[in-house]
Amino acid sequence: IPNDEENEDVLLACRYGDLDDIKQFVDKFGPDSLSEIRDDSGNTVLHMACANGHAGMHRQSLSNASGS
Repeated sequence: IPNDEENEDVLLACRYGDLDDIKQFVDKFGPDSLSEIRDDSGNTVLHMACANGHAGMHRQSLSNASGS
């Protein structure tokens, strides 16, 4: 289970499009863990990625993590 700092790190990685950090998080905690992460405003990792123009990056990260 990721701690608060790891959750914050992956939220920032989604915000800034850091695919390597997102992949490391998914490799360590699994893709399902991403669905539970929220920032203080209730935004998810998908919100962060899409709002900052990184929707394709987010899909790629999940695809790579699942082995697709």
